[in-house]
Parts: sequence; C-alpha cells; structure tokens
Amino acid sequence: MELVRLERDIFLPEKALGHWYVDKKWFAYSLEDTVRPEGEYVYQKTAIPEGDYELIMSYSNRFKLMMPLIINRQGITPILYHGDDISNLGIRIHGGNDSQDTEGCPLMGANRNSVKVWNCRNINQTFRTELAKSLKKNKVYLEIRNLNPSV
Repeated sequence: MELVRLERDIFLPEKALGHWYVDKKWFAYSLEDTVRPEGEYVYQKTAIPEGDYELIMSYSNRFKLMMPLIINRQGITPILYHGDDISNLGIRIHGGNDSQDTEGCPLMGANRNSVKVWNCRNINQTFRTELAKSLKKNKVYLEIRNLNPSV
C-alpha cells in the first residue's frame, strides 16, 4: 500500500458518500460529514478539505488502539479549520454508520446505501493491519477528491 484515495461522489445536505481505493483498487465505501465551500466550517460537521495528505498510525485515546491518522503532506497546505492547523489533532479513518458518527472524520464500511455505511469492524481492521505493514517499508499517502466539480 502506497496510495489511498477517497473519492466523494454523493453530496447530500448532511453527508457525503464515496469510495475508498487502495493502490487504485476499490477497497470500501466512505461516509463523511458535509463537504462545505472553502472557508465555511461547522464544528464536527464538516468533511476535511479535498487535497493530498499523509497517513500514519498513532494511538487513539478515544478508541484505545493504534489507528490511521491523516496528517499534512510535507510542503502542502495544512488541514485548516477556522484558520487553525488541525492536521495532528485526531482526523482519523474509522468505522461508524452515519454522519453522527463522523465528527469530521471519514468513515470506512464494507456496505452502504444512500444514508449510511455498515459492516465496518472487519474492513477497518484489515485497513489498519495493511497500513501498519506498509508504513514499515514506505510512506503512505491519501488523496481526497470530489467527483462533483461544483463542490
């Protein structure tokens, strides 16, 4: 694993749904908070901006295990919310079912419909395991893209 891509393709008033790809192969479904215009932010109800990031593994106090953390790619614009760099403050990839579970983090699930994702536990465990293995050999990057050009 060297490149993870999150493609958002469904944009609803309170959520965005999409697909996770690992090294160009489909991996899972995504669900996030609303994608808002640049500069518009609602605390814990806004998807992280489209862009290029790096993934690391770090211990999550909330989940009590090592988990993927989305950080800035060196030399690229930081993850800004209200003008503050929140790159290292807990934007994690994790499981959950609906937009109330995201708190700004992208969710990963094995199944989805137009309102939620589910069967999250195993797909997230597989992702964590593979990411940890890959990080022993090389850096892993995350690309986030909006497939709707109006967003």
